Amino acid sequence: MTLLALTACAVLAGARSLLVVSERVADAPPALTPAYVAPEQIRGLESSPATDLWGLGATLFYAAEASAAFGGPSPTAAMAAVLTDPPLTPRRAGSLGPLLIGLLAKDPGDRPAPARIRSDLSQLTLRI
Repeated sequence: MTLLALTACAVLAGARSLLVVSERVADAPPALTPAYVAPEQIRGLESSPATDLWGLGATLFYAAEASAAFGGPSPTAAMAAVLTDPPLTPRRAGSLGPLLIGLLAKDPGDRPAPARIRSDLSQLTLRI
């Protein structure tokens, strides 16, 4: 077999491999960061705007506290904590703490409405 024929075989084999990989990636669940994923996402339920509020709460918690609100020694443990444990108690967040806890409510219906979040954040910025 010539070098050109070997190269063509390798390209064809590579193209088949890429096709198989791309099919698998398209069917794969989205990549998630365990301590920042809302409980409803872990359970495979429908996402909603309240799911985004969870993500906001998890991100703000980390920004204020320099640690995740939920964690564990493995991704599975972190997801179990999201599902079953209360968030860590905010110690550095000051008056932002209650809003963080509200945003991290397990039930999406218990998370604060965007208007309340806006109001609470506005009040906090007025104090700074």
